[in-house]
Amino acid sequence: MTKAPILVAAAAIVDEQNRVLVTQRAKNSHQGGKWEFPGGKCKKGETIKEALDRELMEELGINPIEPAHLITLTHAYPEKTVTLSVWKVRSYSGIPHARESQPLLWQAVSELDPDLFPAADHGIIRALQLPDTCVITPDIQNRSEEQYLREMHQVLDRGAKLILFRDHHLDRLTYRQLAVEIIELCDRYNATCMLNTPIDWLADFKKKNIHMSAFRLMQCEKRPNSNKFFLSAACHDLNEIRQAEKIGADFILLSPVKKTSSHPDTEGMGWEKFSDLVQNCSVPVYALGGMNKTDIDVAQSHGAQGVAGITGFWSAQQVDD
Repeated sequence: MTKAPILVAAAAIVDEQNRVLVTQRAKNSHQGGKWEFPGGKCKKGETIKEALDRELMEELGINPIEPAHLITLTHAYPEKTVTLSVWKVRSYSGIPHARESQPLLWQAVSELDPDLFPAADHGIIRALQLPDTCVITPDIQNRSEEQYLREMHQVLDRGAKLILFRDHHLDRLTYRQLAVEIIELCDRYNATCMLNTPIDWLADFKKKNIHMSAFRLMQCEKRPNSNKFFLSAACHDLNEIRQAEKIGADFILLSPVKKTSSHPDTEGMGWEKFSDLVQNCSVPVYALGGMNKTDIDVAQSHGAQGVAGITGFWSAQQVDD
């Protein structure tokens, strides 16, 4: 008989320099020697909030003030399954110190290395590193390259930090030429550019942040890039989510949440089904399909990292996702 997951409350304690406090597990414990986010098991009859408060006082001597939900994920180890309810803590009373003699480290969020953490924590790391919005580029259509890059500049100037560059009408050479310029522009803004391209085109790029369509995802047998880069995938159901997890995707775009004019015959799954699918996912999820910036709060209330789309995110293009 399969045992129920062990419920764990964990904290991502982030300071003004965007560093997060991590602790090191005892050598003789499960996943011993790995770094982790402070927290621990919920006791019987204890709420997640109560467990979080207790664990942070026991481990660090602090009381969190208005923690915000970051992500809930479930991970199956060979020996046990854990469900992590993770909360971002930006304010607290007290001074963090090692009350259990555990090593502590303030680490820049951008420099967190998943290989140094338990596998269950990988989704937490990516959730910390990812913004709440993923901007998907429209097709170039009749624009000049100069105009397209000018519009991209405007998007980045408004604060976009995650760009998914796609245009299925471009040949390899044109896509590469434009992608190189977009990557350079994103670098100037400290933003990430995801490339939605055939896998064999990736040899053209040094930075291999890859986004896979659902079709390519289901054909993929293993992760196509190093975990030093991001890997994302388009998903529409639990089967595709499981495949994305299997190959080590860092986040997914789950759609369609709402009906869109570009796919009028496809019903949106709605927030209830979206939430059910997110609860079964071990990586951050962006809601896609009829989204705009006003949907960020409702998406996050249903377990999402944030929202993705074209409408409302690209200044000169008003089409449905």
